[in-house]
Amino acid sequence: MNNRENHEIYLDHSATTPVCSEAIEAMNGALAGWYGNPSSLHRKGLEAEKRIKAASLTFLNAIKAPTDKGEILYTSGGTEANNLAISGVAALLRQSRRHIITSAVEHSSVLEVVLEWEKRGFEVTLLKPDTNGTITPEQVLEAVRPETGLISLMHVNNETGAIFDLGANLKGRLRSVRDRDDLPVFHVDAVQSFGKLPIDVRAMGIDLLTASAHKIHGPKGIGFLYRDKAIRLKPLVFGGGQQGGIRPGTENVPGILGMEAAFKALPINAATHLRTLRDRLWEGLVSIEHVAINSPADGAPHVINASFTGLKSEVLLHTLEKEGVYVSSGSACHSKDRKASHVLTALGLSDARIDSALRFSLSVHTTEDDIDQAIKIIRQASTSLGRIMRRR
Repeated sequence: MNNRENHEIYLDHSATTPVCSEAIEAMNGALAGWYGNPSSLHRKGLEAEKRIKAASLTFLNAIKAPTDKGEILYTSGGTEANNLAISGVAALLRQSRRHIITSAVEHSSVLEVVLEWEKRGFEVTLLKPDTNGTITPEQVLEAVRPETGLISLMHVNNETGAIFDLGANLKGRLRSVRDRDDLPVFHVDAVQSFGKLPIDVRAMGIDLLTASAHKIHGPKGIGFLYRDKAIRLKPLVFGGGQQGGIRPGTENVPGILGMEAAFKALPINAATHLRTLRDRLWEGLVSIEHVAINSPADGAPHVINASFTGLKSEVLLHTLEKEGVYVSSGSACHSKDRKASHVLTALGLSDARIDSALRFSLSVHTTEDDIDQAIKIIRQASTSLGRIMRRR
């Protein structure tokens, strides 16, 4: 194989995306000119505060949130936002409402914090995905009990791209069968769907929603938690009083403006473009011998998880890297701990299939030529490695 180090084909966008030029320009502008502390009363501070408010309006409109009843709380990213949502709610739940529903395939920043609250005496229900890796509204409704205080589910699974059906408005359906005002708080981890799939927090009945900049060509270290103002949250940190005291600390103005610029730079037809690329990649992968697709056909438009039977994912990953193709062996947060994917395990896949799984994730900047070239390299690499493994 020819070394292609000078021609990178980056297919690991679910881990992180390259920062777009629009975001870099916005951040440079903030660093050079809008450097005032948003809490300061002078002109420089007020100017920074004004730009943060404009960015918040952009994000509220993006998820169709009511601007008078919703707010954006800026965090260091998706992990902090998920922790703030879950712990912020759990800490204020009364004794009779200490039951949390989530799924067995959530991101670790949801699963681990939920399990931490289980250690503190909460009851936790981990919903199991169906064969397509999804969680249905019926599963959630069946699991809800009078003592359920919080439901936390992702919109798109970060490893398989499975889409959870949140458009059914779970809270609306609950309200129709339960004559009570104290419905469970509904939190959605939308880190993998924000900017890629339509989100309507009102239609979906969402109270809290997490998003992260570095998944949409924005900078790392910035994200947000959308909050319906009717939902009370206990802070994780204290002091300063910024953002209503819920997430205090001087706001990351360059990061916020970089995230806004990155979102605005996304093409209107992003989902359609991504779906076309995914279909092209899917067809190429299934044409390769000994490949099994672990993602649902109707999954998110930017993620495919596939197993290369008889090969070790790490070996194939590094072989592809030498040819300039960058992919992932699973969630970036756990790709180095060598543990089996809890997501693929929950799907009931064999150890051999899990050990040979790679995730391919696309962005709006991926091209058809990238896909075609990647398929050629993947086919050659998997075939060559397969011959070696079979001779052993």
